[in-house]
Amino acid sequence: KLFENKMASIAVKLQNGPKFYVSTMHTDEFLDGNNTAVDIASLQEETCAISKELTTVKEELNACRMKYQSMFNESLDNPDTTEGYTFEVSAIHSVISKMTEDKKLYKSEEQRLREELKNLSKVLTALEGDIRELKQGHNTLQ
Repeated sequence: KLFENKMASIAVKLQNGPKFYVSTMHTDEFLDGNNTAVDIASLQEETCAISKELTTVKEELNACRMKYQSMFNESLDNPDTTEGYTFEVSAIHSVISKMTEDKKLYKSEEQRLREELKNLSKVLTALEGDIRELKQGHNTLQ
């Protein structure tokens, strides 16, 4: 009886396929275990897109660093012609403040993308585990 119940459970899984709920930036959708290859390809494609977006964010951050370094160097090369260096110090402070703001924004975006990538990875791992389980069930049924 236990064996029959196990086989019935496996048969139901094979017929229905597991469903995963995935929340993405764009839409909420169900992944249907009956189309596991399509689901995996979709998750891998989205994971790849997030990785590319992460790379783009890093490239933008490096471009900003170069821009701010240039502004900083320029402010040092052009000291205030009036008495004292108030203008130069103010310019440097302004550059540093802007860098700090931009750094916070980029770190926040990078963290969000890393979290989304981590969540997609978990879903992909779960989907692959269910595929293995379904294959084992299929082999057992055969």
